[in-house]
Amino acid sequence: MSRALLLSYVFILSLLFVGCANGSGEISEDEGTSYTPVEVAKVKRGDMTIHQSFYGKFIPSNTTPIVTSRTGEVENLNVRKGDVVEEGELIATIHPGNVKIEAKTTGVIQQLDVKEGDVVSPQSALGVIVSLDPIDALFHVTADQLSLFSSNDSLSIDVSSINKSVRGDVQFVSSTANETGLFEVELSIDNHNIQLKPGMVGILQVPITQMENELIIPTRAVHYVSGDPYIYIIKENIAVRKEISILQSQSEQTAITGDLYEGAKVVTKGQFTLTDGGTVRIMKEVP
Repeated sequence: MSRALLLSYVFILSLLFVGCANGSGEISEDEGTSYTPVEVAKVKRGDMTIHQSFYGKFIPSNTTPIVTSRTGEVENLNVRKGDVVEEGELIATIHPGNVKIEAKTTGVIQQLDVKEGDVVSPQSALGVIVSLDPIDALFHVTADQLSLFSSNDSLSIDVSSINKSVRGDVQFVSSTANETGLFEVELSIDNHNIQLKPGMVGILQVPITQMENELIIPTRAVHYVSGDPYIYIIKENIAVRKEISILQSQSEQTAITGDLYEGAKVVTKGQFTLTDGGTVRIMKEVP
């Protein structure tokens, strides 16, 4: 192919590309008509609960030392560190006297400091059993936040390490502050499959405000100019900019007031290149 013919093809393709799109994000349809592709969601009316988040960690619900009643030599050791034991299960036998050491509780052997042949006495623990079902979660709150918690409240805890949320019951609310000036709040969580481990981080979600019968939109639909929030709604494929007031906002949803109605289609994607009165094409409506 000659160089002149190749350049001609490149020039024709360039013209076609310019005719299909421009740098503003609009797409030309035909005869100069252009539109902006957008995704929308419907404005809903409903209730929204506002939560306050607290970061904490999971801890054993109980810690039980493994002890012997007599001094002697470990003749048989039936467990290893990390083993799950049931209450009453044989852990070790001490000689002389064939003294049996049994688990005082169901849990996991978290610490084991002896081996067969070692001499043990009642003054030193052989190890430690930690109880993980149920497991506790420990959080620290300020004095002003204590009123958010009551015994036996059932609250949600987000656990990113296992990608799920669990529910826990408030078991303890401290009446005195620790050395940092914070108060302890402990929750108990069922942990039958031992998915939750001591040291894992949990985010406690405490409901503090209930918005009722308000207009609710996806938070990603809200944009700001000079600190003032606005959105775009779509009427007959035309973008209409609407100023709004925010009542409460969370990561996914925002409660608002403004000159709009339930069922209106609000732009959730594509609004960066929109202008008031611009033509749009709805590519997707998100539930």
